[in-house]
Amino acid sequence: MGEAKRRKQAQAAGKPWPPRDASAPVAKPQSAQAFLDQLPPEMRAEFFRLFETTRDATRQALSGLRDLPEMERAQRLEAVARARHADLESTTNAAFDGSEDGRAMRAAVACRKGCSFCCHINVSVTIPEAILVAASLRHGPYREFAPRVEATAARAAGLNELERFRHALPCPMLKDGACGIYDVRPTACRAYLATDAKQCEASLESARTVGTPTPVESLAYPQQISAAINGGVLQACADAGLQNCAVELSQATALMLRDDTAVTRWLNGEAVFEPYRRA
Repeated sequence: MGEAKRRKQAQAAGKPWPPRDASAPVAKPQSAQAFLDQLPPEMRAEFFRLFETTRDATRQALSGLRDLPEMERAQRLEAVARARHADLESTTNAAFDGSEDGRAMRAAVACRKGCSFCCHINVSVTIPEAILVAASLRHGPYREFAPRVEATAARAAGLNELERFRHALPCPMLKDGACGIYDVRPTACRAYLATDAKQCEASLESARTVGTPTPVESLAYPQQISAAINGGVLQACADAGLQNCAVELSQATALMLRDDTAVTRWLNGEAVFEPYRRA
């Protein structure tokens, strides 16, 4: 079967796409419409199904949140992020399991514990995801990372994603080269599945030395799932009258560690967080 036909059939079935060509430049969409324009027509129905399902579930979870006691309110917000993580994992696994070449594609994923070349960039997250991480650092099992998060946020302040990569600033939640908050890591980290660790290493080195990262081959479909789910969360926040931008993980988490009122003010409709900057 030819590559073009194989790709078209996988897309039509909502299955994992073949890896992107590492030599081809990847244009990052700057708006929801630009993102949709990049999707093949066969993928749009699945994208909107995920988007709307996530939007409805998140909107229900946010309903009446302001009137709850603080502890219950915090638990529900954290549950929003955990549920979306579970959605991403289950949808991605179902796509792999339903694909004829799913086993081979799983085996092609190069991401392993201790491989952290991609963990030197700004991480775009939804506000509920940042709330979950901040709560885990403040009250949960990951308190050791709190001082490092604040220090890294200060060093990375004002840097867009490319500038951060050029500085090769590691994620403050790395521990012995591995993710120290693995069970609460955001969808952006869960969905990025590279197929060649050497490409990841070369990209980081190229960004650090010459200022331009080299392309990295990765699986596209998990990232499309993540985009649909996160888009539904953002729209549900907008429906609830809340600030609904994506935010940078370290910056937003550091803000909440410094300011105990940040989440309450966000729930009251204030624009508390700095929107994520791509470039």
